[in-house]
Amino acid sequence: MTTTSEHLPVCNITEPAAWSGLWWLLDVETSGLNRQEDDIIALRLACMEDFSITEEREILIRPRQPLSP
Repeated sequence: MTTTSEHLPVCNITEPAAWSGLWWLLDVETSGLNRQEDDIIALRLACMEDFSITEEREILIRPRQPLSP
């Protein structure tokens, strides 16, 4: 019998992550933490090369209530 851990990728949290090459970062902005009351107000996708942003896209989403500055 195989265990679940044999099918999952290994994540070594004792060593620093080597974020080299191209990778994508997804940022989700919300108006709060209550999933019934609050909204997703923006999504941002950034293409990263090492630790620099090479390309960025943002989608603003209209919330149901006014946002504070």
